Amino acid sequence: MSFLNTHEVKIVFVLCALSAARIFLFSAAFPFFNNVDEVAHFDTVHKYSRGYVPRNKIDLYDAETGVFSALYGSPEYLQDNRPEAPFVPLWTQPDNVIREKVASKLSYRPINHEAHQPPMYYFVAGAWYKFLGFFRIKDLNKLYAVRFLNSITFAFTLLLAYFFVREFFPQNLFLRVGVPSLMAFFPQDALFAVTNDAFSHLTYTSAFYLLFKLNKNPCRHYFFYIVSALSVAAAFLTKFTNFTIFFVLGCVVVSVLYRDMKERGPEPHSQIHAKLILLCFLACGCVAFWLIRSRIYFGDLTGHYVISQTWTPLALKDMLGHPLFSLKGSLYFFDELIKNIWRGEMFWHGKRLLCYGNDLFFSASTVIFFACAWTSWGSKRFFQNKTLIYFSGFMACLLLTALLAWTSIAYDFGDCPYPSKEIPYVTSGRYYTAILLPFLLIYLQGMQNLFGKWKNSFYPLLFLFVVILWVTLTEVFISISVFKSPFNWFHF
Repeated sequence: MSFLNTHEVKIVFVLCALSAARIFLFSAAFPFFNNVDEVAHFDTVHKYSRGYVPRNKIDLYDAETGVFSALYGSPEYLQDNRPEAPFVPLWTQPDNVIREKVASKLSYRPINHEAHQPPMYYFVAGAWYKFLGFFRIKDLNKLYAVRFLNSITFAFTLLLAYFFVREFFPQNLFLRVGVPSLMAFFPQDALFAVTNDAFSHLTYTSAFYLLFKLNKNPCRHYFFYIVSALSVAAAFLTKFTNFTIFFVLGCVVVSVLYRDMKERGPEPHSQIHAKLILLCFLACGCVAFWLIRSRIYFGDLTGHYVISQTWTPLALKDMLGHPLFSLKGSLYFFDELIKNIWRGEMFWHGKRLLCYGNDLFFSASTVIFFACAWTSWGSKRFFQNKTLIYFSGFMACLLLTALLAWTSIAYDFGDCPYPSKEIPYVTSGRYYTAILLPFLLIYLQGMQNLFGKWKNSFYPLLFLFVVILWVTLTEVFISISVFKSPFNWFHF
């Protein structure tokens, strides 16, 4: 334990490097374009890179996206590779075959259902893609370079998470080391793709950290409040499912006001109130600007016009008949959701990339550890920083789960492959990458509490190390065939 205390910062920087290397390797191993809307996300990045912010109700894929999809797209995600007819990358074929395939792909340009998403990730990734163009990097290398951006952003997220835990849980060595350790090897495959989910963790963690620094010490300069407000807006404008950051904002504002009324601080009440008004007004104002723009151009606040063409709202009586209201249906929903939070939603050769042992462990441990964590802070003063962190984190998880449950029961999904009429559940665990910091805090606090009188010993860390080692080894094992893919970056 003394070694960890002495070399704690060095260990965290090593973890940052390891997490960046891990994401880089897996991002390079997976070929383009995966089954979780990667082609749509890349097309949106491409639109932003050429200075076009979508403003049409219906936006088709760019022609260049079609060319890339034909040239570099792999069928291995949803189709099984037969030995007698193995898949061969198009870029290795004769020129006449390439021209024929590309022409066939360009003859049909699908609708991009992700084009109306909030702009934060696409601005950053689009600017990065544009910057790479100045160096005349080959097309597939440019595609992978957009993915490799994830390794940098996640390393920064991990560093922020460590600074957060060190500041608010300074006496808890297990959390100070455990949170960045588990985060570094978190087996969510959305981190290996071009998607706004792989950027949400950075913007949300930044906002979460800044808000609780304000809660800890509200007597800060106006500039700090402005930066905090912009970080809250950035989190929401990365992905709509990050709306829970506004609940965290509300918790912090109420906490500051309550403590300001209860005990006179060094600043006048009016000055604290003015700063809080600025914080809320600026955060809400930035978001309102984008929502109004969406309303003007797309006809609704979230710009989900395309989805509304395939998803039909259900009447109340039809909602009540949804299988989610049955025991079997609710168990299926929560079980699938927890599994997808931990492992993601990628397929390979038509099957989920998964390890049944990992699924069983994380499904059971998430429920058990969350229950154990609840008992550790339920009796403490509500506006105490630690308690408010746990409460807001737990409620962020709960509100996001409620949104997915509501979306599951509120629509008839028509011919949509996911979610579908046959399996009408929205269980996209990748949305939880945004709230990874509070999620892991609660999970690991519960793990530690389970050790009882030994919770401050080396045993919880030893157990966590075994879990991380097992998860990492199984992740590598189930991905061996991915690394062998002739379509990936290693074989270009």
